[in-house]
Order: sequence, then C-alpha cells, then structure tokens
Amino acid sequence: MILNLNGLKPLLELVDNSKDPEKIKIGTWAIFCFFGETPKPSFELTKCAILTICRVIQNENDAEVLADATCVLVHLSDGNEENLQMVIDTGVVPALVKQLE
Repeated sequence: MILNLNGLKPLLELVDNSKDPEKIKIGTWAIFCFFGETPKPSFELTKCAILTICRVIQNENDAEVLADATCVLVHLSDGNEENLQMVIDTGVVPALVKQLE
C-alpha cells in the first residue's frame, strides 16, 4: 500500500541527498524493508530504487549498509532478464565484486 502511494521516493531522496552516515544507514535499511513484503512488490513500483541503491553500494563502506543494499539489488534483479540488465547497466557490478574480496 505504501508503495502504491509513492512511499519509497522520500526514502530514496533522503539517502541520495544525505552526507550523514547514520541517515544513509537507516534509509537503506528502510528501503530494504519494502522488499520483505509478501507478495513480492511490483518491479514497476520499486525500480526507482535501482540508481540510489547502486550509488550506496559504490560509495559506502559500512558492512550493514552494504548488506542491506545488496539484498535490495538481489530483489530488484530477480524476475527476468530485463530487471537484471537494468541493474547491470548502472555499472554496479565492479563494486559488488569488490565486496567479495
């Protein structure tokens, strides 16, 4: 229901515009919580999170933030090749590989 009312967008703006590590951490966790819903939320309602979450993965070092952001990407890329390709096209793959090192 919150997703249907564009409830994700204020969280994305908070994470995008914040320099405060705690706000980024809490915002990323809150975004992650949208993806635990059953049934799985519509890709159309959640794809707006792709760029924000990719920027978090590319710029943050906090392990909890990276774990939550990576889980969001897993949910966003799940479903079909088009979803996965949208994630790949952001250029986030090298940052994900770096996490494995």
